[in-house]
Amino acid sequence: MEISLIALFLMALSMSFSHCIGMCGGIVIAYSSSKIHKNQSRFYQISSHMLYNLGRISSYAFIGVFSAFVGYKISASVPTKGILFIVVGIFLILFAILYVFFPKFISHIEPSLPKNPKNMLSQSFKKFFVYLIGSQSFISFYGLGILNGFLPCGMVYFFAGYAITAPNPFMGGIMMVIFGFATVFPLFILGFFTGKINTSAFRNIFLKISFILMICFGGMSIYKGILILEGKPHSMNHQMNMNSSHHHSTHHMEM
Repeated sequence: MEISLIALFLMALSMSFSHCIGMCGGIVIAYSSSKIHKNQSRFYQISSHMLYNLGRISSYAFIGVFSAFVGYKISASVPTKGILFIVVGIFLILFAILYVFFPKFISHIEPSLPKNPKNMLSQSFKKFFVYLIGSQSFISFYGLGILNGFLPCGMVYFFAGYAITAPNPFMGGIMMVIFGFATVFPLFILGFFTGKINTSAFRNIFLKISFILMICFGGMSIYKGILILEGKPHSMNHQMNMNSSHHHSTHHMEM
C-alpha cells in the first residue's frame, strides 16, 4: 500500500506540472495579483498560498471520502468488487489516452463556468469568486481553495475514479489528500513566478511521465479485478501468511 501511495503521489505530481498550471493557474495568478502585494511580508505571502492550497485539499478529501463510500456500497459482493476494479481500470486507461492524445475532449468535460452566463451554478460561482477575490480577510484564501477544489477538472475525475477502489472511505480521503499535496508544488511555484515555468517543452516531459503512470495504474486496477473474480487475492494473502508463519517458526527453532 505504501508503494502504491508513493506512486500515486508521483503520478499526481507529474500530471499537475502538465495540467494544473494551465487549468488552475488563472485563479492563482488572479488572487496573487489582487490580494497579495509585494510590500507584504514573505511569511504572509507564503501563508496565503498555503491556506489556499489547504482549501483545495479539503475539497479533494471530501470528494475522496464520497467516492470511496460509493465504491464501498457498490462492491458489496466479491464479484461486484472485481467488476468495479476492472471498470475503473478501463476508465483510467481511456482517460489517459484522451488526456494525452485528445486534450480537446478533456477540455469539454472541464467546462469553464464563467463562460456559461445563463447557468445558475456559473452565476453562483462567479459571485462567490468575485466576493472572495475582493475580500481582505485572510480566511478568504481558504474559501478560494475550496471553490477551486470543486471546479470541474479532468485530473480530479481521474483520481476520484481511482479512489472508488479504495478499501474504505478513509483511504479514499487519504488518496485524494495525497493528490492534493502533489498539486501544491506547481501552483505554489506559479504563485511566486506567475507562470514562467509554463513552457511547452517542460509540460510535454511531465505529460509523457503522466501517461505511463496512468496506464500502469489502470492496468493494475484491471489486474486486481481479475484476481478478485478468480478468487486469488485471498489465496495469495493466505500463502503470504503461511510463508511468514513458516519463517518465524524456523527462526525460533534456530534460536
